[in-house]
Amino acid sequence: MWLKKNVLRLLSCVAVMAAMVMLLLTGCDGGGEAPSSPAESNSTAGSNASSSSASSESSSSSGSSSSTNTANKATKLLLYTTGTIDADYVDDMDGYVAHYRCAVRGDDIYSVDYQNSGEASITVLKKGDDYYMIEGNCATKTTESIVKTYLNSAKTGCNFPTAAEIATMTTGTYEVNGKEYYAEIQKKNVYGNQVRYIYCFDGNVLKYRVVEGLYYTTDMKPVKNIITYNSISTKVNENLFDLSKYSILEN
Repeated sequence: MWLKKNVLRLLSCVAVMAAMVMLLLTGCDGGGEAPSSPAESNSTAGSNASSSSASSESSSSSGSSSSTNTANKATKLLLYTTGTIDADYVDDMDGYVAHYRCAVRGDDIYSVDYQNSGEASITVLKKGDDYYMIEGNCATKTTESIVKTYLNSAKTGCNFPTAAEIATMTTGTYEVNGKEYYAEIQKKNVYGNQVRYIYCFDGNVLKYRVVEGLYYTTDMKPVKNIITYNSISTKVNENLFDLSKYSILEN
């Protein structure tokens, strides 16, 4: 009898202990996955960080590309062509025939006709609100539209970029004589050659136009009222800008 009672007590204790063990195991598991090891946790964190870094780098690279390689940024040259800032000459070096150059000098808009001999003369002139065609000692009053048409024609004849061409140009930097300049760059196919016209600015002032890709590479430095053409330098006479030196004719 005593033995039977002790056996029953022993079996009861074993059953209780087994139940407690099961409860403990269930409570620890919580019905979910076992926690990852420290090595697994570090690996996961590293993967996330790498993904975040790559995303950030991609974004940064994309931003850089947008700011340095996008066209339609040649704003200084566009200002130059529309005459809203002071501008000097740019020698076009295109050949041995007469050329025209458009320029802006304060409120005066003018075009200079120069020959191989180095002779230079003003062909159109804007003074204040009035526009003139200049021929010899005569200044004939004309209209703004005629003068602008003439100026645009002269720019085209000198291979100066049009507004549409400027819209396709890129920007960057370019070194001339050891100094780095902000540059606006035009690429053109000229007689089968891939040519770069590089317009270098110091602030808003056009300092150089460099031509690369023709049978020559040349730096052209425009200086106020100086035209350099085929090694001939010509100073434009200041009297050419003085209307009192002309006989004024009404159109």
